[in-house]
Amino acid sequence: IAEAEADVARKEAAVRAAEVDLDLTKVRAPFAGIVIGIELEPGEVVSLFDVRSGVEIADESALWVRVDVPENRLDGLEVGDHAQVIAQALGSERLTARVVEIAPKADRQSNTVEVAVAIDDPPPLLRPDMSARVEITVAGGSE
Repeated sequence: IAEAEADVARKEAAVRAAEVDLDLTKVRAPFAGIVIGIELEPGEVVSLFDVRSGVEIADESALWVRVDVPENRLDGLEVGDHAQVIAQALGSERLTARVVEIAPKADRQSNTVEVAVAIDDPPPLLRPDMSARVEITVAGGSE
């Protein structure tokens, strides 16, 4: 009986180890979203701490539009400024948005600075990488 109990204990330990190994094969995101791209081959190792994991996930609850703003139009532009987004998929509908990020560095070739605008309540039809136009109202009132 003791030998059979020891055998059961070994097999239970092996099952627990297999469950741990299986759990390590799952890819988890830091937010709820949808997978929009996978650039992995079967058997490829994905690091827990590598931001270039080969899996691209979109957070549909927080859609941003990144726009290149010419340097000569930056005067007065601040994080928090109001904006409107006109997505081609929605026709002429204007979505309310706000400036959430202004890049700390300009692009020397295009003489622009990347500005991120978050859409306040994105409709379900919007998807990552869709085309859109952005109108930003700077604190001074100009666009």
